[in-house]
Amino acid sequence: MLRTFTVYDNFDGKSHSPSFDVSVEGTLVFSWRSPWPESVSRSGVYSDLFFYHDKPVADVCFYSIATDSPLISSLELTEIDPNAYPFETPKNRSTFILINYGRFTSGSDKWGPGFSNDTDFLSRSWLSDAEFRLESVTTANGATIKAISAIKSIINAEKSPNYFPKKLYETAITAGGAPLEYELPVDAKLDYLLWFHFAEIDVSVTKAGQRVFDVVVNGENVRRVDVYKEVGGFSAFDFSHVVKNLSSTTLSVRLEPVVGHPVICGVENYAIVPVDLTTAPDQVVGMRALKASLHVPDRMGWNGDPCSPTVWDAWEGVTCHPTKNESYLVVSQIDLGSQGLKGYISDQIGFLTNLVSLNLSSNSLGGDIPAGLGQKSLVKL
Repeated sequence: MLRTFTVYDNFDGKSHSPSFDVSVEGTLVFSWRSPWPESVSRSGVYSDLFFYHDKPVADVCFYSIATDSPLISSLELTEIDPNAYPFETPKNRSTFILINYGRFTSGSDKWGPGFSNDTDFLSRSWLSDAEFRLESVTTANGATIKAISAIKSIINAEKSPNYFPKKLYETAITAGGAPLEYELPVDAKLDYLLWFHFAEIDVSVTKAGQRVFDVVVNGENVRRVDVYKEVGGFSAFDFSHVVKNLSSTTLSVRLEPVVGHPVICGVENYAIVPVDLTTAPDQVVGMRALKASLHVPDRMGWNGDPCSPTVWDAWEGVTCHPTKNESYLVVSQIDLGSQGLKGYISDQIGFLTNLVSLNLSSNSLGGDIPAGLGQKSLVKL
């Protein structure tokens, strides 16, 4: 899990919150655009995601937009169970990143790391459901919003692989006489993984059939829920649902009563982001050696993966394309003319076996042209 905290608070006196992007292992995950909402700029915000990683070092890169300088207040990496947050997909789940688009607890204030001393094994922070609940719609239909708290200990929480915290199930929200409804902000171009959290913590509910409700997502009835029938009283109950083919920037979640009043302890919403292709490992070696031998200046942003994220020219002057089987990205062009470079061309440029064009003109370079340069691929030097 990667977790960041970002705040501006006019630290530089310019009254201009910066625009920048953040990538993890070459995949674009966060985008900040100026101006930030005043509350975020002044007080800051936490962002987090889950990604699969099997290397000793993780690349987290910050990309400036125009002349703005990226900023970060804190960054935390937490190892979690690779089986956490499963969902059905025809592809390997390791080829996706789950980006938090909204995580809330019902019936209490926000809590977790950064907000309170309450612990969460996976370092998740939980916002109050009041930030997402359409209370005006619910109460307009005659409902009474009520927060309830558990008077007994919750069982079946904090279990592998997700380790949902016991505190999550100790409070809940009910609505008498009408549905409970929430709206979650989304990017309509992506699919989403929803996790729903329940516990029957009302002592007046003592058997199955006393509280039954439907969970409706964007107008689709995804499940009828009877928590007591599923797990009994004071026991955690969770299920997930994948939402696809969105046409709006909001995702609607409604709990519609069938018998009694609906109840909910929390909801999580994660964007399912496909992992971007990365540069072939041997070509990464060649490009990093070239960076060192040419003394490429920091202003050119030669950090992280040379070719990804593909939405940007990750390394200035470098053009890449996918391999035929689309397993990696490879370098096809390097244009560093008139950049004031001083140094030499590393022999390891021979790793760039797909290099078609190389422009190092109008620089102050020494040494010999490596024998392996371009091999058979180079067309223009």
